[in-house]
Amino acid sequence: MQDEKEREIEAVRGACVAQDLDALERAVKAIEDRARRSADQDLVRVIRIAVDEIARSPLVEAARGRAAIVALSTQAVTLADDAHLDAAMYLLTTWLRVDDRAAVLDQRKWAEVRRASARLWLGVWQRLDGAIDPTWNEADPANEVAPFQPPPGAVFPPSGAPPAVVPDEKVRAAYEAHLKHNQEVARRNLVQRKARRLTVDYRDEVAGYLAAMYTMPPRAEEELRQELAVVQDEKLRTKVLRAVSAHE
Repeated sequence: MQDEKEREIEAVRGACVAQDLDALERAVKAIEDRARRSADQDLVRVIRIAVDEIARSPLVEAARGRAAIVALSTQAVTLADDAHLDAAMYLLTTWLRVDDRAAVLDQRKWAEVRRASARLWLGVWQRLDGAIDPTWNEADPANEVAPFQPPPGAVFPPSGAPPAVVPDEKVRAAYEAHLKHNQEVARRNLVQRKARRLTVDYRDEVAGYLAAMYTMPPRAEEELRQELAVVQDEKLRTKVLRAVSAHE
């Protein structure tokens, strides 16, 4: 599987070097097809690398090259779990913005484009909201990744040894359960630290983007309020609505 992922990255990289848009679209389609079939989170990493390869190449100047970036970024944003929301936020805010030129569309079409973009952005923010456990406290002993304490007298290898080398079955089972628990604790701590940091790092940017879209005609403040209702982040809602009201 890892070889397949590396081949997909190399296919994108090769297309970029050759400046071959047809080859790029084939490589992107292969990644998209696998992302639709799998929830493998390493695909988020593959997509982030692929997007960066395209962004560094001359193909980013072509409409088809930019479309490839948008397609991959949308797939990653949809796929990313709580532990990969940093990649989702980067791709969302870098590549999934509505082009300002879309505002010259007829107002009905622009309103549809704006609404779809707002829902995409707020959907990701809603997941970020949902990832935060307000009761989590890193200083809580329950969130400590602690070393395994074998029973008195048990034969146990040096710390960090794999369970397979533990001779006693009961001690081995306890050790395996302890390692699994530590992995869960470490992942929870990672998600909580990351989610909190992301809300601080991106709140102003997300609020600014939404406010900028909804200050363009046609005005739709009630629609905006309804869309914002999906997120728990009161600070974000307040920032957006105040900015829009200030332009009246």
